[in-house]
Order: sequence, then structure tokens, then C-alpha cells
Amino acid sequence: PSAPLTNDNLPQVPHFNAASMFAAQTSRLDFQNGHGVRMITQYGQAVGPVTNNGTFYHFRGLTADGKYYIVAVLPIQAAFLQNGNDPSAQVPAGGVPFPSYNSLDAKTYEAYFQAVVDKLNAYPRDQFKPSLTTLDALISSFTVNP
Repeated sequence: PSAPLTNDNLPQVPHFNAASMFAAQTSRLDFQNGHGVRMITQYGQAVGPVTNNGTFYHFRGLTADGKYYIVAVLPIQAAFLQNGNDPSAQVPAGGVPFPSYNSLDAKTYEAYFQAVVDKLNAYPRDQFKPSLTTLDALISSFTVNP
């Protein structure tokens, strides 16, 4: 429970036919009768631009009795992320341009994702649409009854 929250040890959604490309705004979060971890992420089968239509708020938790597993996947947007999946589309002000699909150097993509994560982590929680404060309050209100 006290381990640092990194992309390597965060829970993944097992039924997605993809994997988390990054994890930002990670935090432990309690709900009425349990606890879990929330993050902002985007799943993919290959590298690609981080966009508003692919990024989501992701919560995974477990009830205190260990009987129920909770998963919430909710859309979220940030003004500096582009809309759509076209990597050549203009990036909004303050955004991070995607390096293109032509690079054969993995470090190019790692640097891109790290730059996006840094911006997402620095982005004010109430400027996300919907705000992280609102989404966290929603999760915190959950009560799981058998």
C-alpha cells in the first residue's frame, strides 16, 4: 500500500485489448467501504498521440472485505491535448507535439510520453473537464453492498 505509484505497478484493465501508455495524476483514493488508486491514462496497442478522445480517468479499487473489485473508466479532457487521432493535427497552445510515427528510437517516444505526463501532473485539478475534484468526489461516494 505504501509503494510509490508508477506505471509499472499500477493496476491495468484486464479486458482491454491494449495497455496503459502512461499514468499521470496518480493518487490513492478511499470510497465508503474500500480503497483504490486513480490515475489519468490512455491505453494503446502501439505508440500514438495522447488526445482528449483517448485519455480517461481510471479508478480501480477493492472493498475493505476484499470481496468486490471496483473499476471506473470515465472520459476526461485537458485544454492542451489535441482532439482527434491525427498525429499531424495542430496541437493546442501549451501542448506537446507528437514526434511522428517515423522514429525508430524508443527514447523519442519515451520523451514524448514523459513530457505529456509532466504537463498532466502540473495541470490544475479543477481545469480538467470534468474536474478531478468532481470525479474523485464521485468515487469517494461509492458504497458497495452485497
